[in-house]
Amino acid sequence: MPRRQRGMALITVLLVLALVLVSVSALLRSHQLALDSLGQQLRAMQLRQLAEAAERHALGRLRRRETLTHAGQAWAQPQLLELAPARVRIAIEDLAGRFNLRTLARQGQLDQPTLRRWQNLRKALAIDALAPEQWQGLRLLSLDQLRVLPGVDRALLKRLQPRVALLPVTQGLNVNTVGAPLLAMLEGIDEAAARQLLQQRPEHGFPSVQAFTAQAQAQQLLLSGQGLAVASNWFRLTIEVQLGEQRLYLYSEVQREEGSPTLRVVRRTLSPFEEHHLL
Repeated sequence: MPRRQRGMALITVLLVLALVLVSVSALLRSHQLALDSLGQQLRAMQLRQLAEAAERHALGRLRRRETLTHAGQAWAQPQLLELAPARVRIAIEDLAGRFNLRTLARQGQLDQPTLRRWQNLRKALAIDALAPEQWQGLRLLSLDQLRVLPGVDRALLKRLQPRVALLPVTQGLNVNTVGAPLLAMLEGIDEAAARQLLQQRPEHGFPSVQAFTAQAQAQQLLLSGQGLAVASNWFRLTIEVQLGEQRLYLYSEVQREEGSPTLRVVRRTLSPFEEHHLL
């Protein structure tokens, strides 16, 4: 074979080899991407399964029915579960320890203690918007609905969100779980005075609203008992699952049926982000 033809044949062979190598490389990359994608899906599934198992565990802690709902009960203690290689954090909050926005949205004349607490909270949080007359009668299903009102933006809702809840209008503020900072804001009193008042809270909670207001009066605090409560059927679960560098958050709102250990999850949110990123 002439030298020229041998040279052309060699070039052809090299080109074919190069094409084969490129094809093999592309197949390997595609295979690796598929494996990575499958691995991510499996980890996401594992995170979700762990979160749902933690939710079931947390619900079990709420099934014990007691007359009062107070911060000394077992459900109120946060948990850290080491489930190698995963880590699970569980926190349960009594939603009645927040201000109930639906008491403002109901039809009819608002009672003065509720109205005063809301005005005090607006002042403490430097909120000019959300005057009660702007949204009275609005059927509130989520906090996001308030964005349609003038002056309401994401920053305002982020300030408001950890301090309010959307509960039945009959549910009052639970004086056995409310924190001192929020109580001070709502009642327009000094936080130190609110803290001192709650330090007098019995180990098993105030037995009645009257016992709470009597303790307040003993400290020269004239607080109305209207709109207050000592028990609750509404809770919020916050579950954080960590698996390596990945995290998953599960937020569940739970109703405990009156006079029964039966629980119902009324809202559930799964997210790779903490709550303040969701608004």
